Amino acid sequence: MGDSSGISVTDETLQRSEAAHRTPPGKRPAGTEIRSTYGVTIRQGISLKYRNEEHKMAIKKVVEHPAKVLSTPCAEVKEINEEIITLLDDLYDTMVEYDGVGIAAPQINVGLRVAIVELGEERDILEMINPTVIETDGAEVDIEGCLSFPGLYGEVERPDYVKIEACDREGRVYELEAGGFDARAILHEIDHLDGVLFDSKIKRILTEEELEAMYAEEEE
Repeated sequence: MGDSSGISVTDETLQRSEAAHRTPPGKRPAGTEIRSTYGVTIRQGISLKYRNEEHKMAIKKVVEHPAKVLSTPCAEVKEINEEIITLLDDLYDTMVEYDGVGIAAPQINVGLRVAIVELGEERDILEMINPTVIETDGAEVDIEGCLSFPGLYGEVERPDYVKIEACDREGRVYELEAGGFDARAILHEIDHLDGVLFDSKIKRILTEEELEAMYAEEEE
């Protein structure tokens, strides 16, 4: 099966699913709007009922800075095959194990434009193959971290709205709009695919003590 993205899907078994940037502890902001134009496939991050029953859990080692793969732009996926399906499943297993809300292929030492992000209060999983940013708007500074930079947290400015185009594991092209925290998470992972790391965008580094104090105040 093919589509306008130029990706070919050669395997008829592409009917299952599941998918970091590490964020400081705290609540995900509510009120994020997510809208699909082409029927985006969003998987549930809690239930494994969509996963390939034959897939064995595979937790990969997260690559840490300054590994070269992290700063190297990733290659486009030309064919969605068993290798790509397994990659998506491995990304999900690894993200959950490391308590992330998103993770990109180069973070497990695979230089392909594939990433996943956890969206919304329901923790739905968005799988992105060859994602491109179509539009952004607004600007907001918030705290970010990254599994590839353990212990590093900082204030990063990003657009407050993003519209992207990508493919799901079945080769279907979709468009998706997101705002707030979800827009930030999506843009963080797409940066990874472009070889751009969040430390280059940090305006102010925060210590873990500062983070703990900030979230303690929020809970009061």
